[in-house]
Amino acid sequence: MSIATVNLEALPLYYRAGKGVNPQRTLLAVGLITASALVVGPLFAILQRLVMMFSIKLSLVVVIFAAWGLGYIYGRILFWQRIHSRKVTLGLASFGALAFLVTTWSSWPAVVAIHELMTAPGNGDFTASDALWLMLPPSSLKFIAWAYENGTWSMGDNKNTISGIGLGVMWAAEIVTSIGFIFYTAWQAVNKLPYCETCDQWGVHRALVTMAVSPQLNLDQLRQNLEKHNFGVLPTLYDANNNGNFLNINLQGCFGCDNLHTLCVDHVATKVNKKNEVETKVKPVVKRLNLNADQTVAIATLAAEIKALSEAPSATTLEPAPTAT
Repeated sequence: MSIATVNLEALPLYYRAGKGVNPQRTLLAVGLITASALVVGPLFAILQRLVMMFSIKLSLVVVIFAAWGLGYIYGRILFWQRIHSRKVTLGLASFGALAFLVTTWSSWPAVVAIHELMTAPGNGDFTASDALWLMLPPSSLKFIAWAYENGTWSMGDNKNTISGIGLGVMWAAEIVTSIGFIFYTAWQAVNKLPYCETCDQWGVHRALVTMAVSPQLNLDQLRQNLEKHNFGVLPTLYDANNNGNFLNINLQGCFGCDNLHTLCVDHVATKVNKKNEVETKVKPVVKRLNLNADQTVAIATLAAEIKALSEAPSATTLEPAPTAT
């Protein structure tokens, strides 16, 4: 039976994550995210304080690295707890970003004060007991206001002190960068695979074939063909001349049931730059296009044909698969 004659099921064009929420998993994820923020926040405050003594630019690198790492931790927690709802994922990522900022900013005043006492005992503006009280919200807010006016990069050395609007801009940049990287990294971690509601588990990724194509390939036209389930066009796109342009054809879904099957096709363009380094640009053509069970088998069959075609030195193209009239 040809691909085009397969009866399509009542499916949306592309996969979308379900809205199911498991309260127990969500609560456990909240607890784990909170614990992560309580550990990473103070450590980040200490590291940031030390780095600021040498380079403000480097401090922004530390912010990016910390936010990326924490976002990755959050993402693994969400993936482990099988949190797949888009709204719940974004909600927990928002909570995680807020928890990180609160723990960091609550710890930072005490870190600054203790560091000053260690580097200049008896000459600092704070005592050891004052440093402990600085972690309480009222004291933290007062210290932040003081720091805004006086600066904290290098207390006692006005030549290197940033305060006022300049310090406010730095803080705003750190906050926006932290939130952005935490959101992005956490979402990427749980958006790698579709989720099977029937089996209550993440799907799997199945790489089928990578085929060489012409650099003049019309990706918009290809997307339209795939969205119309005209998959028979794929073998005709094979170009025997390996020119650095490829299509990656993959399946994602749950192969334990017939309720979740999706197609992913990416266009990959490679070129060598002036430094003799290979640059790779990946552009999705379709991402998680819904398939039924018969279409999944048909795609796998076409992939086998394409693979055989690429391994045959004398072959160049295949005839299009038959379509219904």
